[in-house]
Amino acid sequence: MSAVAQRAGLSRQALHNHYSNVGDLATDVWISRLLGDRQVLDQSAANLGLALADAVRESGIEPLLAAGRTDREFFDRLRAIPRGERVAEVLAAAVTTWLTESDRDPTRSTIALTGDARIFAIGGMVALVSTWQMAAEPPSIAHQVAMLRTFAASAAVAAAG
Repeated sequence: MSAVAQRAGLSRQALHNHYSNVGDLATDVWISRLLGDRQVLDQSAANLGLALADAVRESGIEPLLAAGRTDREFFDRLRAIPRGERVAEVLAAAVTTWLTESDRDPTRSTIALTGDARIFAIGGMVALVSTWQMAAEPPSIAHQVAMLRTFAASAAVAAAG
């Protein structure tokens, strides 16, 4: 945190007033990279998460998967940071938004997940996305999206059955 504060021209205390740990800081940097050229007026952690959910809502999950893959080295470092729990939270919010709000292909049926099935599906989808981000040769983005839908649909069928 000291090195980041120094490079940013801030006091260490100013940085700590905004971030409780380096994991949260690094996660916000990662979200900003995923958002690319999108304008986010308020760069607070909550608003970055909302901006990412809006991006997924508007454009689907594909740009997030592609951007995360492009920035693989940073993602690998981010996952290695102690107390970096927000990475999983951010991915969970993104896949939840995609699953419930943005995947509006009229040729596909809606996947209705509730309760434990929803928690299980989102957790599994986060694990899949994380694995693909770190894979030397991940499946294509289209295949990843199809696998996410299949995983969620299977969880919904299992919960209903």
